[in-house]
Amino acid sequence: MKKLLLIDDNIHQHKLFQCYATMCDDLELDFALNIEEALDLLRFDDPDIVFLDNRLHPYESYSETVPMLRERGFKGKIVVISANVTVSMAVEFKSKTVAAMLDKSDLNLNNFNEKVESLLLN
Repeated sequence: MKKLLLIDDNIHQHKLFQCYATMCDDLELDFALNIEEALDLLRFDDPDIVFLDNRLHPYESYSETVPMLRERGFKGKIVVISANVTVSMAVEFKSKTVAAMLDKSDLNLNNFNEKVESLLLN
């Protein structure tokens, strides 16, 4: 069973990911509304992959929150998700120990399982 932790301050994204997960046979989904909640969850669980919202209030971007996850000891893959991926963000993420950056609009019921599988393999 693969474990995915979604860290997003928008509860609607959590509901959307729950729908996406219905298309996955082998995926356990967990949720956190903020980085502090995620850090607490990581004390007790070790997901295979984290989908991290780019902007979690009060932080400006993933460049502030990714180091917090790494300092907690999370060594797995981090995928930054954003409603607006810019070219500069797509170039910058490579230096932040992030596996990938995805636009939220690129995820849907038809491709979610395939995207997660691909990210876990690469």
